[in-house]
Amino acid sequence: SFLITPLVQRIRKPGWMIGGALIWMGARFAIEVFAGSVWVWVIGVFFGGLAAPLVNITCNGLIQVTTPANMKARMLALWMMVSFGMLPFGFLLVGFSGSFLGAPLAIIVNGLVLILGAATLLLHRPGLRNWQPNFVN
Repeated sequence: SFLITPLVQRIRKPGWMIGGALIWMGARFAIEVFAGSVWVWVIGVFFGGLAAPLVNITCNGLIQVTTPANMKARMLALWMMVSFGMLPFGFLLVGFSGSFLGAPLAIIVNGLVLILGAATLLLHRPGLRNWQPNFVN
């Protein structure tokens, strides 16, 4: 994350960057299943792993710089509660899909769902595509 984060701080439309990183993560999941060797898989994990911290750091940073000072603690608490509170449900769904479909197909399906979800957000939410945050002092 320390390699990518300084480069994306200058991006004026973070909606595109977040959507692109989510699509990148989904593609990584779908492609890694077909890796023919361990080294191809390791390289895929490295480059794909750059996207997850990018999304998390960008969202945390945007919450901090776009929220008024008297609301920052509440917004960060809500963000943490929602993001970590949904993890058990996500684990349950991924585990169910893995036992139902098998591990390789479940990884491909979950990667494609991530790609479709991010693409749907970018296509149907022009506010996200054109969003330029106003930074609050």
